[in-house]
Amino acid sequence: MPESNIWKFDDRILLPGVQTSWQPCHEDQRNLLYSMRPTHGFGMPSDTVKAYFLAQIAMCRMVRRCTTSVIISQGQELYSPVVAMELMYQLNTWHSHLPSSIRFEHHDVTVALPDDFVKSVSSSATSSVTAVTGFLQMQYYLCLAGIYWPAVHSVISIGTLEAAPSADCERFFESYFSFVITAASVLPNCPHNPWSIYAK
Repeated sequence: MPESNIWKFDDRILLPGVQTSWQPCHEDQRNLLYSMRPTHGFGMPSDTVKAYFLAQIAMCRMVRRCTTSVIISQGQELYSPVVAMELMYQLNTWHSHLPSSIRFEHHDVTVALPDDFVKSVSSSATSSVTAVTGFLQMQYYLCLAGIYWPAVHSVISIGTLEAAPSADCERFFESYFSFVITAASVLPNCPHNPWSIYAK
């Protein structure tokens, strides 16, 4: 897959809408689809599942390019605060477009320890929505850490604190800490295979 250069077409392929594009065109095909669906599932409303799926696609695209906040100068990669600001804008735009049912709040994640998270999950519907919302929040912090990692990398590779704004380096450690805390709470209740997160 990496050798196919398929990722370069990401920005050219439009995401489907949440409504009719997810359903077969013909009525007989729609009935066949419903009959083939398993009786168990996420335990969430259909629109919430579709919105979560779209949010996941968009997040995967952002995670793949989140470490591109660099510019090439004299053959050397240097941190670019301007690029990081644009990536941060895109990430916050993604968050602002999440439906209220799966939108998480920005708060101090240290209060969301694993035991508290597990205790807050009770009914199956609430459990599923809580799990996918927490999973999106974890990916948000993962992407945020990726955006600001080049700032820290620049300081390490160049050997001077002036290689990147200290505030951006601080943002990396804050977002990475938030990612670790959120991941510890979410991964035991992950709605699907978490291998991609472990790989990060």
